[in-house]
This record gives sequence, C-alpha cells and structure tokens, in this order.
Amino acid sequence: SSPDSDDQVRSDDRATRPLGSRSLTQQRGRLCFRALRFGFAPADLARRLSMTPVSVHRAARRWLATRLRSLVEPASMPEPPVSPAVAQLLADARSQPYANVGLGEPVEQTLLGHLAQTEAAGWPAAGIEHQRAVAMRVLKNRAHATLTVINLSDVTSADLDGITTDLLWAARLKAELVRAQHLQLFKTIEALTGTRAADLPIAKLSKCYRVANAALIDATDQFDPYKGGRLNAPGSLAMNRAVSRLLSSLDAPVRARPTAVAALRATRIESPSELTRQADDPNHLRDWTRSVWDWQWMLEP
Repeated sequence: SSPDSDDQVRSDDRATRPLGSRSLTQQRGRLCFRALRFGFAPADLARRLSMTPVSVHRAARRWLATRLRSLVEPASMPEPPVSPAVAQLLADARSQPYANVGLGEPVEQTLLGHLAQTEAAGWPAAGIEHQRAVAMRVLKNRAHATLTVINLSDVTSADLDGITTDLLWAARLKAELVRAQHLQLFKTIEALTGTRAADLPIAKLSKCYRVANAALIDATDQFDPYKGGRLNAPGSLAMNRAVSRLLSSLDAPVRARPTAVAALRATRIESPSELTRQADDPNHLRDWTRSVWDWQWMLEP
C-alpha cells in the first residue's frame, strides 16, 4: 500500500509516538536521514541540532538500519537437505551472467510506447528468469542476515554500504523479472476485456495496467524458483484477480463503486509535478522500477 504524505506521517507520529528518550532518538535519526537526503550540509544540520557532523551521520545510519531491519523480510530458500547442485547454484547465484547484465533499463515514458516495446521483446527466457529469481533471493537474504547481526547503536558505513548494495541489486533483479512478464500482463487485460490492448480507451488501459502491475510485483515475491515452474503461473493468477476486480468495479453502478479501485505501490521518490502529470495524463507511465519494495525509496539515489 502507498505510504501517507509526509504531513500525514508527522501527524500520525505526534498522535501515536510514546514519550521517552528512545522516541526522541528515533525522531532525531529520521530527521537527520531525511535532511541529508534533501541535501542539507552535515555541518549546518549539526549546528541546528547541537550535534557534531559525525553524530548526524551516525544518527541517520542508525535510523535507516533500524527501519530496514523491521521492513526487509527474508526470501524463500530451498528446504533442507540441499543437494550439491542446489548448493552450488546458491553459491554462484550472484556471478551468473544475467544477474549482472541487462539491469536498470529505464521505463518507457508512455503506456502505449511501453506496450509496443513489450510486444517487440516477446516472451521471457526460462534460463534468464531462473538466474535472476535465485540471485534476487540470495542478495535479499544476505542483506537480511547482515541486518539481524549488526550493532544498531553504532552502524558502520561499510555495513550499510554492503546492505544497500545488496538490496538495490535485488530490486533491479526484481524489476527485470516483473518487466519480463508484461507481455502476459497485456494478454491478461486483452483476455478479460475482449479487446486488443492498443484499442482500449487509454484511461481504462492505464487503470488495468496499474492494478495488474501491482499484483505482479507482489506475486514475484511469492514465486519459488527452487520448486520449478515459471513466474508466469503465480503472476497470471494474481493479475487475473486484480484486473477482474477492477473491471467489476468499473461496470458497477456509480453509487456502488469504491472510492479508489487500486492504490499505487509505495514510493516516496516521485515529485509533486510527476504525480500531477500522472493524474492528468493516463498515457504517462511512471518509473515503477524504483518502488518494487516498500523500503526501496530509502535507498534510491
């Protein structure tokens, strides 16, 4: 689900936070983290908060590591006993060719342009999908393991750099797994509407695309590459359910329609102008690859 606005978050914090030194420490850490991301000079921030620049950085690292520890969940792993072949696969997962290349491509800026690009790309290759799915889980689990053992009272830059690298790498892999299923996404929309995607009203296509992509992003976490099969199976089921619910709500009488048919996935990295453009132009496609996990906004440049 999408996070509230910063104003709402501050309001919720005031309403629910407990009194005490720990709460104040967390608030100060959050302030330091966000101020540094917005480009405040550490020395200026330190003067305003009666801290040293070193303490500002330490507070920001502590807050980020604490939040990541609570948000990053371990990925599924093969059940023991693990065969030598599977053990070797896990050991080599990060060095596989497609775990290292073809990542981070920009998203086409228009939905119709993305549709044409997706149709030209065709169906995903099983070998590439498997390499990326395994590597994504290995990286995410390594970051999770590090987060569980680091000393939160004194998080080092080296520890946080390693965690950030693993998580952003895993996010890039997840984005490519999702992107590779977009031909199935458009085929799902076409099957449920009985109309070619390119011939649908752009506003309807945009709504269907957004709810299907959100469902696909979630289904990618549930896909278990160690058990065989393809991401297409859980992905198609999730997209069918999401688009079917949307179409039912659109066909319902006006009074019975929900206020919002689908929430955008969590992201804090869109500017107000970007959100306005998205609302005004259904053909505009936001960069969903930067929000495939709820914690990703904290790590992206």
